[in-house]
Amino acid sequence: MNYFHNEWLKTNDGWYEGIQVYTPSTNNALEATNKTIKDDGTFRERHVLSRFLTIATNVINNWSVERDSSSINAKIFATEPTISLELWTLSYQWAKSTKDIICISNDSSKTYYIPARDLQSISQANLNKYKNKTWSTFNQS
Repeated sequence: MNYFHNEWLKTNDGWYEGIQVYTPSTNNALEATNKTIKDDGTFRERHVLSRFLTIATNVINNWSVERDSSSINAKIFATEPTISLELWTLSYQWAKSTKDIICISNDSSKTYYIPARDLQSISQANLNKYKNKTWSTFNQS
């Protein structure tokens, strides 16, 4: 708990978790695959090695069958993200925006401050307010 408190409430307290439907909520694809195996294969139970190997073989077989491109309802394995035209357009418009982005560098990192919504800039007073905030839990606003 001390690690979490120091790392995420004191040091990196401006980070947040976002969500995108049908996308793993982790940046680690291996962990997402591990979750799928536990949820669909082992049901989070511990098994003796022989039973686990049987389950693992079944999981891999099912994945293979589900992703067979000759199958009518094949799950296509994505090798790159699918980005809609709408998202490309919004991204381009954002990149072309005239927002004043503040970058503050120190010895080991850079911190970027980007105005929210339709704001074009961040006042020094608001930047100082953010930097000096004293949030210590997730329940504070």
